[in-house]
Amino acid sequence: MGSMKTPGVYIIEKNAFPNSVVEAPTAIPAFIGYTERAVNGNDDLTNVPWKISSMTEYIQYFGGGPDLKFEVDIKDGSLCIEGKNSYTLYYNMMLFFANGGGACYIVSVGSYKDALKKDSMITGLGKLTLEQEITLVAIPEAVNLSSSEEFKDIQQQMLSHCGNTMKNRFALLDIYPKANEKTKIEDQVNFFCDNIGSSFLSYGAAYFPWLNTSIVGERDLKGDMFTWTDNAYIHRTQLDAGFAEIVESLFVEEFEIKENVVKNGHTFKLEEVVEGDIYADSDTEKTKVIGRIESIKDIKEDGNEEVIKKNVKVVWLFSSFIEELEIKEDVVKNGHTFKLEEVVEGDIYADSDTEKTKVIGRIESIKDIKEAETGKVIKKDVKVVWLFSSFTEEFEIEGSVLKDNHTFKLEEVVEGDIYADSDTEKTNVIGRIESIKDIKEAGNEKVIKKNVKVVWLFPNNVDKQALHQALYNVSSVYKQAIKGVLKNLNLFPPSAAMAGIYTMVDNSRGVWKAPANVTLNYVGSTVEDIDDEQQAELNVPIHGKAVNVIRLFRGEGVKVWGARTLDGNSLDWRYVNVRRTLLFLEESIKNAARAYVFEPNDAGTWINMKCMIDSFLRSVWKRGGLAGATPEDAFEVHIGLGDTMTAEDILDGIMRITVLVAVTHPAEFIEITFQQQAQKS
Repeated sequence: MGSMKTPGVYIIEKNAFPNSVVEAPTAIPAFIGYTERAVNGNDDLTNVPWKISSMTEYIQYFGGGPDLKFEVDIKDGSLCIEGKNSYTLYYNMMLFFANGGGACYIVSVGSYKDALKKDSMITGLGKLTLEQEITLVAIPEAVNLSSSEEFKDIQQQMLSHCGNTMKNRFALLDIYPKANEKTKIEDQVNFFCDNIGSSFLSYGAAYFPWLNTSIVGERDLKGDMFTWTDNAYIHRTQLDAGFAEIVESLFVEEFEIKENVVKNGHTFKLEEVVEGDIYADSDTEKTKVIGRIESIKDIKEDGNEEVIKKNVKVVWLFSSFIEELEIKEDVVKNGHTFKLEEVVEGDIYADSDTEKTKVIGRIESIKDIKEAETGKVIKKDVKVVWLFSSFTEEFEIEGSVLKDNHTFKLEEVVEGDIYADSDTEKTNVIGRIESIKDIKEAGNEKVIKKNVKVVWLFPNNVDKQALHQALYNVSSVYKQAIKGVLKNLNLFPPSAAMAGIYTMVDNSRGVWKAPANVTLNYVGSTVEDIDDEQQAELNVPIHGKAVNVIRLFRGEGVKVWGARTLDGNSLDWRYVNVRRTLLFLEESIKNAARAYVFEPNDAGTWINMKCMIDSFLRSVWKRGGLAGATPEDAFEVHIGLGDTMTAEDILDGIMRITVLVAVTHPAEFIEITFQQQAQKS
């Protein structure tokens, strides 16, 4: 205070109360994974921890889910729809928010065009050191890594980050998926425990088994996600009648022609349409549909023989796409080898040496590129129209053979013929005879049968959404297959859902409440139905690396039924809520104590700090965060010379504070004893 030289009244304000402790957040998770994009305006958010608080904000900065792709095939008379999605962060975030999630950080380490890499995930983990607010860490996409060794490394790095690098965070870990269906539960869990290491185990918890959720619904599956194999169309009749009928019907279209009608890239003219004609528009580089006229009905003017319009039924056969390629020596494109000296304009190319599906191409144009000095052709610029897929089948004909709705007769088959059955309104398979081998009678020139190789051609261009919806409504086989697809898509590890549970419990009850005995939302069941005996081995293993079980209780739903850290043998850090409560207290007091750095290391400062910490702990005790009937039973704060410090400590500029707290432990095992007593009256 300056000296008083001028007569007057001077006001002096003194602080009557110590600083208060601002409680550190307890449930701010960080998720690391791959996203559709990572932008904020013009700024790239790749490998940048970015805070969001809702799914709307996630979509705004990181985009939506991946483009799902599936292949429809028929194998051994059964419908198979196969496809795998490795980019699951979007769906895991939906699971997080559905289970009570709130503010969180996202670290995008790549897009859906990038392959999942361990190094990218670990790099993203390192970026979290820049954010002090984060308290939970989860990498749910790590389970999609193809290598279990890489998965192991990420799990260990997460524990090290939380317990060694930052010392104020908690890791939510998943169990790597089974090697195959025969893998036992104990083997799957033991693999995790054997590879998690032995360091910083109290800073993480593992949850098991995986969850059958309802995040992805039937409406999320669109027709353009499904690619139909050649085999699926050829063998469509092996499934139920509804399947075959729908697949066939969607390729037939009926329309009327007055003068000119443009349909799928081809102009149909009134005077030109002829039954059986094949139409293909190849004037542009766009994909065009080839159509075969199945039937024509002339519509004449009343009282006049003049045709005024035609009713035409067209079967859309297949799609084409024009591609340009250069040929220097040999170029293999879509199963066919193009040689410099052999390409001829107009040729049809198809590789039929194997029974695999190959693409047939028609050379549309060739441009010779010559050497400037010699005029020698050094390469050719070739424009190829890829016409349709093919499947080669070889069979023998004796008399007549009915194959895929076409009757092959011994005396009629001719090499190169195109076969199509157009007697009905249904789309049937078109076949091109590739080769014929006459088999003659021994000692006679008479042909008794023929060995015929046929390339089956079939439709590719179709309204896939209409096809998908129609099959789903009509075909029980297809509907069952789609349910199988949805089941696989909705299979997720529990870490993201548990991050939501942690957030919800912290916000409603406090970090000192164990995040257990809570029902999971958007979860119908667990992949494994674990009983009491199986859980005993997971909850209290000999090695102490406890795995928390999620169980389905009939009539109660799917519940979290475990609250142990991986350091299950430690009496100090056995329980998740004990470890996280200490992290909460430590971080809160640490942040508040920064205000006293460089303050005088004397009794005045000691008293202020003791009062500040005492007031904070008393508030936590009142809310049930600390055990004890009185504050004195719940905590103690020690600071001062002769108590926590020596004179040498003060000379060295060290202020030592000792805080003793009694953290509440969960009632994990409740024992109720019943005993009979003698009748009293």
